[in-house]
Amino acid sequence: MSWLFGIKGPKGEGAGPPLSLPPAQPGGEGGGDRGAGDRPAPKDKWSNFDPTGLERAAKAARELEHSRHAKEALSLAQMQEQTLQLEQQSKLKQLLNEENLRKQEESAAEHRQTILESIRTAGALFGEGFRAFVTDWDKVTATVAGLTLLAVGVYSAKNATSVAGRYIEARLGKPSLVRETSRITVLEALRHPMQVSRRLLGKPQDALEGVVLSPSLEARVRDIAIATRNTKKNRSLYRNILMYGPPGTGKTLFAKKLALHSGMDYAIMTGGDVAPMGRDGVTAMHKVFDWASTSRRGLLLFVDEADAFLRKRATVSIPEASVWPAVSSWP
Repeated sequence: MSWLFGIKGPKGEGAGPPLSLPPAQPGGEGGGDRGAGDRPAPKDKWSNFDPTGLERAAKAARELEHSRHAKEALSLAQMQEQTLQLEQQSKLKQLLNEENLRKQEESAAEHRQTILESIRTAGALFGEGFRAFVTDWDKVTATVAGLTLLAVGVYSAKNATSVAGRYIEARLGKPSLVRETSRITVLEALRHPMQVSRRLLGKPQDALEGVVLSPSLEARVRDIAIATRNTKKNRSLYRNILMYGPPGTGKTLFAKKLALHSGMDYAIMTGGDVAPMGRDGVTAMHKVFDWASTSRRGLLLFVDEADAFLRKRATVSIPEASVWPAVSSWP
């Protein structure tokens, strides 16, 4: 192997002693005394052995050991071994991937077959059941009657729920437009039982108690209070009253006193809350009137800042025209 690396040592360098050969056995011509003279002598097993091959191998091993390329040759052999191992690992990984892919395909095929069988079974069962149902007229009649009753029940429950909701809202609730009221609700009676009992058992108050007016205006307002109280006693038709004046002159206070003097409930709403509602103001006004009509004692509705939506048609602009349906809904 020395010629692979370009190394060629001297001929006599490192050569070991020649191997000794076994001594030749006597025979041939001098062996006629022991055997037949014409028989050839046996051949020795070491007669064809060439010791030069062993000498060359030992010499090449010594040269490779002392060569400067020995480490490179060893690393090259290791790299070749690693390359072979990586190739084997890649082949093994490829085989595993192919095996996994084959298993997945088989599993998908089995799942698809299972689904198809389930669909066929369900279709067959449904077809048989439908065929048996159609052929039995008693079942068909009972089913149609049950569906009809179910539809009627759903429709009735829906309408009954809306009617009950409106009734509860009118009796127990308070419309969104009403800001303040003296009407007693169930929640208020549970929260303040003493105040509610005092209000129910109390005597009617003077309509002008705590209100300071000029003598002429006081006499006129007192006549209105007396007329309103007599109207309630006689169950006659009430009149609408328009009060105008600067803020803080006692208009709202007089409305409250007038209701208490007449033995009625009062509710206060603001006209400025109706204008932003637009077309929805009609529904809101109807809720207020329906709620007011359920009062047993009668209710005095006071609209504060009524000029916010009670205007003349000639002075109303286009954006404010949607308020007129709410005004037209006034009873």
